[in-house]
Amino acid sequence: MNKNLYVGDRDVDLFHWAEAYAHETRRGVNAVVFMGLELLRAQVEGDQVKSDQADDDQS
Repeated sequence: MNKNLYVGDRDVDLFHWAEAYAHETRRGVNAVVFMGLELLRAQVEGDQVKSDQADDDQS
């Protein structure tokens, strides 16, 4: 696995926050990033379920 991470200029502040949070909570930066991805996935999948239910209701 490639352990290099490119952070674009617009995301530098967010990455610094992730580093600080990781340090405060004794987690790795990867763990903090994946926590966010898990929340995003749950939201997207929840939105998809709601969308599918709305489509079924319209049928």
